[in-house]
Amino acid sequence: MVTMNVTLAPDLSADHLIDFESWFSVPADNDCWPDLTCYDQDFSVLDIVGPSVTEGSMQKSWDTQKRNASLPQPNITEVYRRNQVPEIDKDAVEPRHYDPARAEDDAQLIFPDMTVIPREDIEAENLAHVEEVSAEVTSIVFELANDMQLKSNYPQFIELRIPPAPVLNAWVQLYFEHFHPMFPVLHKPTFSTSGSNPFLVLAVAAIGAHFSDIQGAQPCLRAMHELIRRYTSYTVRVTVPSRSSDDTDRRWKV
Repeated sequence: MVTMNVTLAPDLSADHLIDFESWFSVPADNDCWPDLTCYDQDFSVLDIVGPSVTEGSMQKSWDTQKRNASLPQPNITEVYRRNQVPEIDKDAVEPRHYDPARAEDDAQLIFPDMTVIPREDIEAENLAHVEEVSAEVTSIVFELANDMQLKSNYPQFIELRIPPAPVLNAWVQLYFEHFHPMFPVLHKPTFSTSGSNPFLVLAVAAIGAHFSDIQGAQPCLRAMHELIRRYTSYTVRVTVPSRSSDDTDRRWKV
């Protein structure tokens, strides 16, 4: 007869059970807890989830306290500030104030004096691509601009000083040097400064002035663009006949 020695397990008492609750009773500043501040995380989710947890959920109050205790106080303040105190758009609650500038301060109404530019600076930009601009072109532009100032409701220029012919000529050449290769709007072989509309020549010079190193070119080109804009609007309003109301009604009925 074979005898087997069987050892029975002793009865387990409450003292032999693992005390899980004691694991979570460790103070928040204990070294066994990971340092969450070393991770670059957005803890705003914790604050969003926290208030929505009901009383019967699995989350315990000590869990939230330990998470917040692991964060430095300034971080906790910043989290609540982002979630609870949104930034206020001042433009949405305060009326905007418009302070119009005086006409004397408007850069588009001031033609700088380009007659004092050294001759060598002008010749350095005269690349001789097309026919030179004559003094007659500048005089015609000045007469038309002066007449437009007297007959229109636009604010008058502080100093209506059209750049001299050598300066306009240099800027026309810069137009064909830099702008024309990218946007060949004009036919270069047949372009003539004497046979074109003087304001077309001025528009070409205004674009070419963007590439100029001459002192005063930038404020001058702004005034030139404004003068060209006024001339275009004024010419269209004067030369294009206005349609009567009968013609308009008839056109819509067709």
